[in-house]
Amino acid sequence: MARWYSAILASLLLVAHPALAAPDKKVRGPLTVTPGTNDGKTGLWVSFHEYTLRDFSAEFNDLLSWNGRASKLSGNPVTGSTPGSAYDNQDVEFNHDIDFGAINRVLDNPSYVGQHGNKREWIRDYAQDTGNGFKIRDRGCTASSLLEASRLARIYELLSMGVEPVKSTMSGYHVAFYSDHPYNIPLTKDAVLAKLKEVFKLGIDTYSPIVLDLNHDGRIGVTGRSTAAIRNPKNLYQAAGSVVFDLRGFGEKKRYEWLAADGDGFLVDDRSLKVSQAAESGAEVDGTALFGNAVGYDNGFHKLQEATSVLRTAALDLFGLAVGAPDSRKVATGNELRHLKVWIDANRDARPQPAEVFALQTLGITEVGLQPRFVRNRDGEWLIQSHFVQAGHRFLSEDVWFAEEPKGK
Repeated sequence: MARWYSAILASLLLVAHPALAAPDKKVRGPLTVTPGTNDGKTGLWVSFHEYTLRDFSAEFNDLLSWNGRASKLSGNPVTGSTPGSAYDNQDVEFNHDIDFGAINRVLDNPSYVGQHGNKREWIRDYAQDTGNGFKIRDRGCTASSLLEASRLARIYELLSMGVEPVKSTMSGYHVAFYSDHPYNIPLTKDAVLAKLKEVFKLGIDTYSPIVLDLNHDGRIGVTGRSTAAIRNPKNLYQAAGSVVFDLRGFGEKKRYEWLAADGDGFLVDDRSLKVSQAAESGAEVDGTALFGNAVGYDNGFHKLQEATSVLRTAALDLFGLAVGAPDSRKVATGNELRHLKVWIDANRDARPQPAEVFALQTLGITEVGLQPRFVRNRDGEWLIQSHFVQAGHRFLSEDVWFAEEPKGK
């Protein structure tokens, strides 16, 4: 009888107790011999599994040892600041990279990495990959939150694999909406997953555009109960008057609260003529045509600073982004306003029409504020506000945060 062997290998990861195993030790399982045929010849199938025994304790301890705080490179230190210090210029560096894969595996969000595989594209100009980690400019809220989310995701995976923690609690830290967010939680799967979802949502799940108070009533008219990013529980999503729109600029439409059609209008970015052409052709636009936090800006005023700097200097890098830090001036005037327009969505169809899009000079707008101030409303929420000048008078502008329809609705 002819004898032949076919080795069938399957590499499996076994979790080892820290004191018992060296990293990547190969262990062969028992052989299985089964009669069979191959190319018409009778023989034996001989198969076995090869196991890789890996010690994850070093990785686990490393993840637990850093709490997301960054080393200061210049400017002011990253300490427990208030929203009032939002635009203190500072460069900080995290000596870790964002683990997109861990976020996706735990949150089951396969479209996320696909939309954000190019880190420079979505974090934009305020988070630069230095090779050893991320250099974050102006607090880098999105990058900071996603970095901490990826750390939590990997810790959750290790706990799920059975790696034993060396302590019962863990500490962490990230920045969101110009506020420090330190925490201390039990080192359990449930607690880590809950914190992961919270941090991830702060980093990516709320979106904004700048809106001008064109009816001069001192507030922005919206369909929801609030314009704040982080809301009082009584001011959560309101379905009435909501629209379907790609506010995030990811190519995916969702339902959001919207403007109330009382005359207020979006400040829009028409540098590429996207809005003007859409209005004429009947095409749609997305959140990248607005001045908001889509694709990774901290908020709309962060993008507006970049946009006016581009208009002033025409200094672009290979990605078409502004070179250098966001502009530190307080207002944009004159020629810097030529590619900014206003979209008043009068029919509330979330699609610009020719009669809804206006050049700023047509409306008598001569100045747009670049630096936000933080105002606390009667519900204890922080609003991100600035101003614009129209016909010689100063009026409210605000980075308005629309609530997204919760999943399952």
